[in-house]
Formats: sequence, structure tokens, C-alpha cells
Amino acid sequence: MLSIRRPVLALSLLAALGVSAAAFAKDKKGDKTEKSDEKAEKADKKDDKSSDKPGVAKGPTEYDKQVVEAHKAFSAGLAGGALDEAIAGYRKAIVTDPNRPEAHLFLAGALYQKADYAAADEALTQAVNRAKSDKVYANYLGKALMLTATTKEAAGKSDEAKAAWKAYEEFAKENPDAPYPEGSGAAPPMAIKVYAGTAVERQAKLEAYAKSVTEYAKVKDAILKRQKELGIDPNVKPVTASDKK
Repeated sequence: MLSIRRPVLALSLLAALGVSAAAFAKDKKGDKTEKSDEKAEKADKKDDKSSDKPGVAKGPTEYDKQVVEAHKAFSAGLAGGALDEAIAGYRKAIVTDPNRPEAHLFLAGALYQKADYAAADEALTQAVNRAKSDKVYANYLGKALMLTATTKEAAGKSDEAKAAWKAYEEFAKENPDAPYPEGSGAAPPMAIKVYAGTAVERQAKLEAYAKSVTEYAKVKDAILKRQKELGIDPNVKPVTASDKK
């Protein structure tokens, strides 16, 4: 019933949500051309608490660097089948700044890849709560809501999955194109788009699946009832022509 395979989801998390190493490299290269007084001003601003928000900082923070390193481990882990290093990396970033949602979201993605849905759901709760705290994190909120619904669906929690997809649908209607973080440039690495139709489609499929299960249960009960009336033991396999050969 799961509509998004784990490898595809993992790559989309890195591509659509990740803070790209290339973007950081570009910032670093640009620093070399700046005047010394501009460098000093950047250094002063780096310590400002407001620089913790994406798009505000002039250069990568320690938190950003840790997330990028965890991304590298994540990519390597997908190829090698081991994500423990990536998980540890995202948790390290969370310790550095537990109030930002990105590492919580990426951690959830890695845990999802390992099919540890309970831990992924817990990390997503943290990501959603933190992303809701500031509009600058709207893009992360959208992805966190989507992954929350996907995780609950993968865990077989149909009712919770339907509610989660509904929450994503409502977010998508209010944010048809989640904004780029302010100041992130012409090609921001954290941009996403959200589609209400995705949630509607998943809710419909969950409803259809639930209906089929209910209908199957009714048919099974009817068969068992008829077998009992005919004195047939449902636990005994009927003998077929091929069995007699």
C-alpha cells in the first residue's frame, strides 16, 4: 500500500530539502573576493543568534556544516546499506541546535529508510513542532507533514495516516508553493513545492483499501457460515484431482 519507496524518498529528501555542499562551496569562494572589512563584518554577524535561521546567515554555521556532513554519510549509507553514521550525524546537529527543524526532519528520513517507523515518527513530531514556530521554515513543515503521513501509512496505521494526509492537504492548500528561505539566492537548495492532490489521492487509496478489507471480511464470514452449515471443516484442505495422482 505504500506509495513511495524508501530509496526514492531518501533521494528526494536530499535533493529537495538538503542544504547543498555546492552552495556552501560557492559562499566560501565568494568570501575570498570580499574586502577585509566586509569579512570582519561577516564574522561579527556570524555570532548573532538571528544567523541561525536559513537565509539569514552570510555563511554556513557549525550546525549547517554538521548537517552537510550527515548528508554525505546518508548518501554513502544508501549505497552501502548502513545509515548509522548519518543518523549519528543528524543527532549531533540536533545537539548543536535543537530548535531548528532541518536535522530532525533529515533524521526522520534516515530512520524511515531503516524502517524504524516509531523513531521516525518521533523525530517528525519534533520537526513539525519546530517548523511551525517560524514562517521561514514553511518548506520544512510541508515536507515534515508529508513524511509523517507516509511513515504512518508504512507502519500500517491507516486511521492516523488519513488524519496526517489531511493535515498535509490543508497545509498544501494554504501554501501551494512553499516559499524559499529569505536570502537563499536564485537557486535555493531548500525549496519545495506542495500538492494538495497528493494528500487527496492517498486518502482515497486508504479509504478504498479499508473498504476492501471490510468487504473481504464480510465475504469470509459468509463462507465460514456456509461451511459450518454444510459440516465442512474450514481448516481441512480440500482434496483436488491433482492430489489424487
